[in-house]
Amino acid sequence: MSWILLSKWKRFVDGRRIGTTKLVKPKGTIKTIEGKDGDIIDCVDLYQQPAFDHPLLKNHTIQMEPSSIPSDLKANSSPVKLIQGWHKSGQCPEATIPIVRSPKNQHLPALRHFKRSRTQLNQSLDSNDGDILSDHESDNYQNTGCENLDCPGFVQTNKNFAIGSALDVSVYNSKQVDIGIAIYKSKDSWWLKVNDQVIGYWPQSIYKYLTNSAARLDYGGEIYNAKVGGIHTKTQMGSGHFPSEGYGKASYFRHIQYMDSTGSFKDVEPGKLNVDAAKPSCYNIEIQSDKSGGSGTNFYFGGPGYSADKYGDIIDCVGIYQQPAFSHPLLKNHTIQMKPSSIPGGVKVNSIQEKLFQGWHKSGQCPEATIPIRRSQEDEHPRAIHFKPNRTQLNNSFASYHKNHEYATVYINGDNFHGARSSINIWKPTVSDDGEISIAQIWVVAGPDELLNTMEAGWNVYSDDQKTRFFIYWTSDGYHETGCYNLECSGFVQINNKFAIGSPIEAVSSYDSNQYDIGITIYKNNENWWLQVEDQLIGYWPQSIFTYLASSATTLDWGGEIYNSKPGGSHTKTQMGSGHFPDEGYGKASYFRNIQYMDSTGNFRDAEDMGLILYVTNPSCYNIDVQNDKNYFGNGTHVYFGGPGYSEDKCP
Repeated sequence: MSWILLSKWKRFVDGRRIGTTKLVKPKGTIKTIEGKDGDIIDCVDLYQQPAFDHPLLKNHTIQMEPSSIPSDLKANSSPVKLIQGWHKSGQCPEATIPIVRSPKNQHLPALRHFKRSRTQLNQSLDSNDGDILSDHESDNYQNTGCENLDCPGFVQTNKNFAIGSALDVSVYNSKQVDIGIAIYKSKDSWWLKVNDQVIGYWPQSIYKYLTNSAARLDYGGEIYNAKVGGIHTKTQMGSGHFPSEGYGKASYFRHIQYMDSTGSFKDVEPGKLNVDAAKPSCYNIEIQSDKSGGSGTNFYFGGPGYSADKYGDIIDCVGIYQQPAFSHPLLKNHTIQMKPSSIPGGVKVNSIQEKLFQGWHKSGQCPEATIPIRRSQEDEHPRAIHFKPNRTQLNNSFASYHKNHEYATVYINGDNFHGARSSINIWKPTVSDDGEISIAQIWVVAGPDELLNTMEAGWNVYSDDQKTRFFIYWTSDGYHETGCYNLECSGFVQINNKFAIGSPIEAVSSYDSNQYDIGITIYKNNENWWLQVEDQLIGYWPQSIFTYLASSATTLDWGGEIYNSKPGGSHTKTQMGSGHFPDEGYGKASYFRNIQYMDSTGNFRDAEDMGLILYVTNPSCYNIDVQNDKNYFGNGTHVYFGGPGYSEDKCP
């Protein structure tokens, strides 16, 4: 027995079932009902249902119920649970069964679904309703068997449930709907039960090897891949989301059980389940080890299908001298510098390449003399552009841009900074409303607000795809006309052929579990501001594209930022950092560690030596806390930051 999360099966247009061929009215029809969802239900005489066309069932006497009900199963106690849409238009009379009218060869395009991938039910997302189906075969899908009641074999006894008709379905991160399915042997028949309703049975006589017992049980998902255009299908499995997203987002099976020879259902222990995922980068399955949550043995499964990498990114390998940087009017005759003339003390370069491995590498590598550029969507960053924390009251449009941005940062002021660095704890905060963003980053800043020069680097999460991505940003005129994210405009010169700026960061931290961070360094060397991620040189911003940053920076910032669209007039639920306040500490709150600045001599020093200043716009929603012990596990100057956003009492 198992409970299965219902997803959507794409066979509808404008809420009605697609019907491109003539529907076939079955023999023995006593009454016809047309459901509001487009299903046509024929009420067929019980003894004229398709089952009795099977040569082995010519003289079969219908058994209306099993001789015994297994323990823990209730039979026909709550029929309201199985209400289907067609019930609103009528009911089938006694001594009939409801059959969904379908065209001949309805299931030919995808042939039949097969046991090969160890799956049983066919489910995918993106329409209005889902169908419940049954299936049987006795010769390895060669000549016998079919779906639902499309051929003789399954004997239906229930007059209230139409196999193949529409069901209610789940909604991503909202209402979750599941359905309990049990198949069990009782004397000479294999009975099918849905929730608490006995639907019917497969007589053992139609089988060769299932006459006594089963040798294997399978639970999971299956898709048919037509490989249109030679690439993998975009057909989704389950909810269309990977198992790692968990409850409310990924599809699940719960209470996975088997019936033993004594007629009792028992839990299939998680350690006894064998996983078979034919293409885990497209669809996967994750067995949950904890049975204590009331779901018994359970797993999440599914996935989105095709993507250029598992995150859906397309990476273009572009000639290094044809990258966007050289469209800048000040860089027309620029000669690329492949490395800085000197490396600051304490900075290691190109020693461990594995740290920067990204998901797209599994599909290929960019050749020498090219750089990887993530193909971005048009208007990918339309509304929630981020800004340097504005600590002055400006009576102009710049101040108005900031009104929906909230910060929890630390900063230092001076007149001759040549760089900044820190390791930033990586999380995937929830970004709740359209156009919102959550950021953790370093700002390197000079100039007045209205003509601000900045270089920025860190990670962000946008509401549109909820992925943690590495990003860079720059501006030389206070975010008005110049600058952009990543390589979306001319300016930043990339030299690294292994790291795609804007791609997802694969390793993200988990609450009170594994913690990951990424080391980011920005520093001046001769005429360029270099960007290094971990030990890899990524590229540089030429000083010629700046005015106030041409020589040095005057302010350095480290911390978090969110954009609050104030949905419904309330504060957003978008999280900053891990979504937890700083006082929860390591493993729970997000952090910056080894916060340093570069002085004019080219040496990195602890930022605390300059006197870190806190800047928090809304401490009841998001906050930041400087830690006093610089020797704590070698973290140097470090801070915890972040928060959950909206709460009824503290952050309304």
